[in-house]
Amino acid sequence: MLGLPATMGQDTPVTAIDNIWFYGLFLQDDYKIKPTLTLNLGLRWDVQPASTEPQDRLATWLPGAQSTVIPNAPAGLLVVGDSYNGKKVPRGIVDTRYHHVSPRVGFAWDPYGNGHTAIRGAGGLFYGSIAGNEWNAPSNFLPFAVRNTYSNVTSLTDVYSDKTNFPNGNPYPYVYGPSSARFIYPAALEGIDPAYQWPYTYQFNLSIQQQFTRDFAMTVSYVSTLSHNVPFAPTSTIPSGRQRRNRAIRTLAGPSTRSSPALQTRNTCLQ
Repeated sequence: MLGLPATMGQDTPVTAIDNIWFYGLFLQDDYKIKPTLTLNLGLRWDVQPASTEPQDRLATWLPGAQSTVIPNAPAGLLVVGDSYNGKKVPRGIVDTRYHHVSPRVGFAWDPYGNGHTAIRGAGGLFYGSIAGNEWNAPSNFLPFAVRNTYSNVTSLTDVYSDKTNFPNGNPYPYVYGPSSARFIYPAALEGIDPAYQWPYTYQFNLSIQQQFTRDFAMTVSYVSTLSHNVPFAPTSTIPSGRQRRNRAIRTLAGPSTRSSPALQTRNTCLQ
């Protein structure tokens, strides 16, 4: 027992700042069709541009693509300003979605007109939103910051002398710049899938309420929620082709209802 640590982790300081905007319009009103039937109809339109970062420290992962903004980046890692499929990587990585139109309908019905029985129901489509902690995660990983875990630490007094973990010596402090970006392996990358779709939910409810006596009534209800495009972050490990190390990539990836990656964030580990 030498008392040596099994692993060591070290981060570089990073301050992630998010610019997030929300826009929404809605119409809603009640319509009394007849004394025993009332309808509630509504329509909402939400527009949320993808969150941006003042220093454009966001990334995506597209296998085979090569960054021109950071020429020494591993193949597949693209940042704001790079191009793929004939288009530029936008500042928020994902284009603004304008199709988030959400209808809602509800009703209340007294089928017998005596005030003792009420049938109520409603249904609607509801779009979710993205949050800063979800979207700014790439700024905490290479090439914007170093957040690595090192194994086989052989010395606590001269940690960076280990040529396995630190073939080029002490990599700290690390300050990001497109012309000075470094990739220290093993490492993790994180990116956002350009095909990311916002999550949405269908919500339904139906209830029947019956009054039996002056002080006794019973209600039976059914409530349902169906969620789609729930964000997830698959992780993969792939060879980096450099010093026989690997890279692991985690990507905020795609909708759960699609076979392709969805987040919609993707985490890739470079090892």
